[in-house]
Amino acid sequence: MNKSKKYPFVVLIVLNYNGEEILGKCLNSLLKTNYPNFKIVVVDNGSTDNSIKIIRKYFKGKVDLIVNKKNLGFSKGMN
Repeated sequence: MNKSKKYPFVVLIVLNYNGEEILGKCLNSLLKTNYPNFKIVVVDNGSTDNSIKIIRKYFKGKVDLIVNKKNLGFSKGMN
């Protein structure tokens, strides 16, 4: 059976705002999934901490990163 039929493509979206304390644990946990057809997108919602640096240093090539210049709130950040 085709992988895409058995396992539909899934995008896991993580909305982040100044989450440097928990972001690494969150992403490492998601990357351990056994599901074979997914990608992770982190949307940084205008963080002023080291969140973006952490993602670029430790998760480059493992997650996609979208950086908002300011905090757009939950609804706009997720869309």
